[in-house]
Amino acid sequence: MRRWVTGIVAISIGLGGVALYFGAGAYDMGADAPHWDVTRRVIETIRDRSIAAHSRNIDLPELQDEQRVSKSRSRKNLSRMSQL
Repeated sequence: MRRWVTGIVAISIGLGGVALYFGAGAYDMGADAPHWDVTRRVIETIRDRSIAAHSRNIDLPELQDEQRVSKSRSRKNLSRMSQL
């Protein structure tokens, strides 16, 4: 029984330390900052699963539709002109 309590206390302290580390902003989460390998894999897995889950019911438009392509071109030209 004493081992269980010691184990639970040790895990709680460890999780508390991790929470403080990330909660205090000590970990640099910037996109241009290199991550630890395990962190990079976790971020990529979460990103890929999120994209898969949220894109499941998206209907792709017909990209060969000339009217749609023409409309898209005119929008791009307008946005470029507004940036000048």
